[in-house]
Amino acid sequence: PSVVPTDIPSNAPSVVPTDSNAPSRSAIPTGEPKPSVTPSDVPTVIPSMIPSEEPSHWPSDVPTQIPSALPSDVPSDSPSDVPSDGPSNVPSDAPSAFPSDLLPPTDPPEVIIYNEAFEDGAGRFQANQYWIRDDFSHGGGQWSLRLRKRQWVKTEWLPLGTDALSRATDEYSQVIITFWALKDGMEPNDKFELYVRFDEGEESKEGEWTGADLLEEEWLYLNVTVDVPGGAETIQIEFESEGNSNNDKVYIDDFNLAAKPLVTDPPAPSDSPSDAPTDIPSDVPSDVPTDIPSIAPSVVPTDIPSNAPSVVPT
Repeated sequence: PSVVPTDIPSNAPSVVPTDSNAPSRSAIPTGEPKPSVTPSDVPTVIPSMIPSEEPSHWPSDVPTQIPSALPSDVPSDSPSDVPSDGPSNVPSDAPSAFPSDLLPPTDPPEVIIYNEAFEDGAGRFQANQYWIRDDFSHGGGQWSLRLRKRQWVKTEWLPLGTDALSRATDEYSQVIITFWALKDGMEPNDKFELYVRFDEGEESKEGEWTGADLLEEEWLYLNVTVDVPGGAETIQIEFESEGNSNNDKVYIDDFNLAAKPLVTDPPAPSDSPSDAPTDIPSDVPSDVPTDIPSIAPSVVPTDIPSNAPSVVPT
């Protein structure tokens, strides 16, 4: 028994009787083989208490990839949280870093006044119909304007604006005249000239080319820019040839007249703000003291009582 009784009768013998014929517990029978140190019934299979698979209680969200040397939240060369369009809390009336009145003005687009390819006649050129020839033509057309020997041709008075919308002339600073020209038989000393008039005023020669400047039976692009006088409303173009014989010929094609709108200079910025007050406010009090009192009183009392102690108690 694993529990020894405590209520042994007092008259019980103090020596436990032994049976001399009973075999000893530590004695091994001589007729049987000695048992092996390792019992034969030791299991050869890993006990079931050692799990062969991942335990079911492991968390399913365990990462399966080995993290790289750098964490994923390492910032790149430029932080991702930098706004692309600057701060959003900038007031709408904040001044620009580059005020528009300090930037140079951009050239506005040219306005087409008149163009002519002479495919349907002389157009607004006051030319004889026989001067429209099919000897040469530029740009895949068939016809061009021809002058020979001493001939001249003018346009009608053209408004400085489009046919659909006439504009005031003071809006234009310059006119640009472009066309293609070639010579046929012109000698080096023969000339070909361009004249311009505004509002029936005096004509001025704005271009001159000699036979040496033009190409023989090959088109050459020419252009002239003329300043527009203030208040002018119309313009007239004139071509004139100066040759010695009828064999001195010049051809003109794809004429174009354009105007450049006037760009006014912006006003110079003022050094002082425009809203700075210029008057002294009238609500300043007139009785403001002008002399500041000193820290110490200017009058020291002289009527000290005679019975005052001469030593200050500490």
